Amino acid sequence: FDGGRFVLLAGSIIDSSYSEGWKESFPSASEERNQILEKSAKLEDGVFVLKENVTFKSANKAGSFAAGRNVNAWTTWKNESGMTMDEALR
Repeated sequence: FDGGRFVLLAGSIIDSSYSEGWKESFPSASEERNQILEKSAKLEDGVFVLKENVTFKSANKAGSFAAGRNVNAWTTWKNESGMTMDEALR
């Protein structure tokens, strides 16, 4: 989290799979994901590794990018202590 923007850091591992339902329901988000991965990631051993930081306007958009499906990033993402992002930031 950086001043209202959500940053996936260089070195982050992004699963190469995605939900077919998400791709069909949100084709523009799926296409944007593909474009970002093509530009900002490299495929290694079946997963994408970000080569640079990637910034999103919302936590859920960052989460959907990372997961390849809709997610509630506020409750799905947790820190090393097991706190959700909602608990840690609010």
